[in-house]
Amino acid sequence: MRYVKASFLFLRKLRFCLSLLFVLLLLSGCGENIKGRLSDFKDASLERVKVMLVDVPFVGRWVKLHPKPSSLYQEVEEAISALKAKGVEKYLPDEFARLEKEWQEAKKLYSARLYLQAEKKLKTLAKEAKDLNEKLDKTLSALKSSALQRYKEKEAELTSRLSSMNEEDRLKLKVYLFYLKSLIEQGRLEEFERELEKDPFRKG
Repeated sequence: MRYVKASFLFLRKLRFCLSLLFVLLLLSGCGENIKGRLSDFKDASLERVKVMLVDVPFVGRWVKLHPKPSSLYQEVEEAISALKAKGVEKYLPDEFARLEKEWQEAKKLYSARLYLQAEKKLKTLAKEAKDLNEKLDKTLSALKSSALQRYKEKEAELTSRLSSMNEEDRLKLKVYLFYLKSLIEQGRLEEFERELEKDPFRKG
């Protein structure tokens, strides 16, 4: 009985594949752009059929899925984690939101064992993550340069008053300036802005 059910399911899926191929042949005379889309549609459809058939008794042994793109998946996962660690959600929220959406789609394809489709999306994601990382580095570099310029202005302002300070205040000022600069070097730019605004040595 199980054999009959499996055979029936196989024939139904085979009929679907043949119908799909027939439609593709009818449209094969279309332009190159449409051909490319049809090719992607064909690959995606056939892959879904394979995934459905691979667990069917007596049939699955003859079905071979696309190799799992494990290393590419891990590469993209690590790239996205690195972007988050550098504050991409804060500095480039819109660009990262689009990348994150595509990453969720890629994970769904991967979990569904649609490895060919997942691989294509992961390759695109790897490039996009690299480009976004470069853009983030430029953004952070510009912010860091701006913060450093503000630090130098504050340093010049405060050191000009050293001669009028007592020894204890001089030491506090040097510690304060050192702290500000260390925040910039560590990339903690928001903290730098807050501490700069506090300025315990501000007149008045």
